[in-house]
Amino acid sequence: MPKILWDQSFSVGNADLDDQHKKWIDIINRLHDNLMHPTFQPESGIQALEEMLVYALTHFAAEERYMKKIGFSGAAAHASIHVAFQKKVENIISSLRSGQFILDREIMALLMEWLSRHILDTDKKYAVFQQGATA
Repeated sequence: MPKILWDQSFSVGNADLDDQHKKWIDIINRLHDNLMHPTFQPESGIQALEEMLVYALTHFAAEERYMKKIGFSGAAAHASIHVAFQKKVENIISSLRSGQFILDREIMALLMEWLSRHILDTDKKYAVFQQGATA
């Protein structure tokens, strides 16, 4: 499973949010590297997921403030996607802690796909809106 590689297609036209997306990608890529390492410990994977979730919540708050600032009409729908992701990751962490799941490539693929798709599709909507507002 390849890592997520940042390129300009991920840019949302806001340097702060782009930097946050880069950091989030880095967190997911480090989790990926840990999972692929022969000495991977499940607890370290859970801790990395928790770190990712904390960072995601910080990023979501910043992104939601930005959408409000620019008057993006899709902000409420976008925020609901953030909440759904938060709940999904919390459920994954809970299931890992209880032994119902193990952190594996399937979970990593889900997280990596969600982040890539979220930036490239969902986040691009406010980027296009902002570009239109400043044109």
